[in-house]
Amino acid sequence: FFFFKQKTAYEMLRSLVGSEMCIRDRNRNSTYRDSFLNKGSTKNDLNQLETLEEQCRAASENLFNKKKELQKIQKECEEDQRRLQEIQNKYDILRLSLIHI
Repeated sequence: FFFFKQKTAYEMLRSLVGSEMCIRDRNRNSTYRDSFLNKGSTKNDLNQLETLEEQCRAASENLFNKKKELQKIQKECEEDQRRLQEIQNKYDILRLSLIHI
């Protein structure tokens, strides 16, 4: 007759590696954290928090767009400087050729 020994909870937990423990505890920890953070918060506080979070998201998006726009302007400026240098070089060549004529 064969008996299967069932593992205890401690034996099962001991076999979990770090990442598995994080995955296991993630929902429990976030629920605890959220209930702890929201404890004593009024509906007005939660609405204000939601408004501030939305403003933060909008500001981040705006910042991203402004950085993108700045990169475009910097690239255009570099191209303009390169063209100006070419024109100045051509002008110098023409001026020197006129002096020799």
